[in-house]
Amino acid sequence: MNTRTKIFLTLFITYAFFTNAYLTTNDASRFSLTAAIVEEHTLQIDNYLDRVISVWWWPKDFATYKGHIYSDKAPLGSFLAVPIYIIARVFTDDYNIIAYFVSLFTSGVLSVVTALLLYDMGSYFTGKKDIRVALALAYGLGTPAFFYGTIFFSHTITAFFAFASFYLLFEVKHGAKGTKNLALAGLSAGLAVSSDYYAGVIAVALFFYALSMSKTKTYVFLLSFLGIISLLLAYHWVVFGNPFIIPYLYSDLYGVFHAKGFYGVGLPDSLFFQNLRRALFAKEAFFYTAPLTILALAQMVNFYKQYREESIFIILALGGLIYVVGGVGPTGGFGTRFLVPAIPFLYLPLYTVNYNDLASKTMTYLVASFSLIINFLGAAESGLPNIAYPPYIQATYGTHNILGEFLLRRGINLHYYTVLPLLFFYILLWRCDIRDAFKSFKRELGNRTI
Repeated sequence: MNTRTKIFLTLFITYAFFTNAYLTTNDASRFSLTAAIVEEHTLQIDNYLDRVISVWWWPKDFATYKGHIYSDKAPLGSFLAVPIYIIARVFTDDYNIIAYFVSLFTSGVLSVVTALLLYDMGSYFTGKKDIRVALALAYGLGTPAFFYGTIFFSHTITAFFAFASFYLLFEVKHGAKGTKNLALAGLSAGLAVSSDYYAGVIAVALFFYALSMSKTKTYVFLLSFLGIISLLLAYHWVVFGNPFIIPYLYSDLYGVFHAKGFYGVGLPDSLFFQNLRRALFAKEAFFYTAPLTILALAQMVNFYKQYREESIFIILALGGLIYVVGGVGPTGGFGTRFLVPAIPFLYLPLYTVNYNDLASKTMTYLVASFSLIINFLGAAESGLPNIAYPPYIQATYGTHNILGEFLLRRGINLHYYTVLPLLFFYILLWRCDIRDAFKSFKRELGNRTI
């Protein structure tokens, strides 16, 4: 079995094990649009929002326009879920089961594929296969991409399309066919914005990066990007009668999150910096849940010396996202979810760490191990409050997974022991690699001792 398959199976099985079979107010809004499209061929979610949301939650994320209810989210995730919904609907009409498969095959699968892209891209930076594997798994299991890969939110979807666009442009720099890659990169950038409006800041950075790759052909990137954006504007026009009005203007939460400045993002003030402190440094904030990004930022000076255009892109994209977070502030969930699309980019400087230096390698692996534990607990305990399984069985620590739920329904509570089958699966899948890694470490340690 090749390494890419092992990475895919590791992440996919893990996400399948932890994926939610319920809908909160955020993902219920997206899922309702999918259900409305399939069941009634409409964009109005009046008949679905209250029906699909789990009974211990209440709808807050929706837009009201001319007496009808619509999703207040960027629509891409809902449209991507349509074929998955149709297939699942053949076998069941249980919204919980359908939501499980929709979450797994949108947020989950695209998070897995992002990790694979990170692994593939690593071959341009290092010949060390073990480092590429470690960083791909660290991204998939040791960042909030893990948690958000188990729920039908938009952030891992956005991360995939944004990173795919960057990867395609990076290949142009290294000799790939420019016109095809530029077109696909523009398309992916447009899809990222169609998944999350705030990804527009990444799209701007991608445009400048494309410009640095090919000044004469950047129009290919721009035209394909605008082609996707025109579809997004058409969606706005159909729903709200104006292509330039996004759903947040009519959102039930408009006054709380979006009224200030441009849909919540305005000039920095004291609240802006308070938001940043909470979003970046508080418990369960960005640097707490993705601590390898601290090492990546420390590595940026060396990375810049070797990869100037890529470094400028990362700084622009991250800076734009941080500005958005400062305006909107931390939101519910695990970690700072608006920064999730920045994480795969921030992992790139980690490829240029001097792994021949035992201290640097040990530090990186220790931080990665801490990150794995933090994000495992985030998924196992769930960063979403008020979790209960029908018929109203309150989840307890270590049971937030499909086996834990199955046993709870039958009056059995094994807490974290429910994760043991997953650990056995890891060992079985990676046993040869683990053995080789130990041999390599002993050999390296022996050489240094001598």
